[in-house]
Amino acid sequence: MLLRLFQRDNTVKPKTKPRQKAVCKAGRRWPWGRPNERWPWVRHRSVGKESSQAYTISEQEQRMKRLEKLKRDLERMKNERDELRGILAHYTDKDLKDSINFETMMLEMQHEQVMTDLKKIPQQICEALYKCQELIQENQLYCIRNCHLLTESFHLKKQVKILWNEYRELLRE
Repeated sequence: MLLRLFQRDNTVKPKTKPRQKAVCKAGRRWPWGRPNERWPWVRHRSVGKESSQAYTISEQEQRMKRLEKLKRDLERMKNERDELRGILAHYTDKDLKDSINFETMMLEMQHEQVMTDLKKIPQQICEALYKCQELIQENQLYCIRNCHLLTESFHLKKQVKILWNEYRELLRE
């Protein structure tokens, strides 16, 4: 409303007669006032202009809000940076060197442990091969014994069968 007032020309306009209420042919008032106001959902030209101006105002407000948010984020980041700088300032070069020396010492100890484990691997492989050879020899002995026992049992079964048949014949006689 203020924008409409400021956008008007400052020229003097002749006075107009006050508007009369719209009246239909029978002398009654229109239900919505004037005949062109029959449908309240129809927009007038001035309403469209106000909404576009309101749109630009709300757009500017959004931009200002974003700018304020960015300023707050920037301030927060500066504070975090300053805090980290303060923490880093508490550590002296000597402390940093000591921590680096400690880390290198730990890494060297781990490296030595891995190297000794690697040196033990060939000996462990030789021991495993020796045990495998002993197991293979034992397995071969068990296989040979098993074969002998199977042949013996087969012969014994054969003899039992022969004896069984002889016994039947004796029983028949």
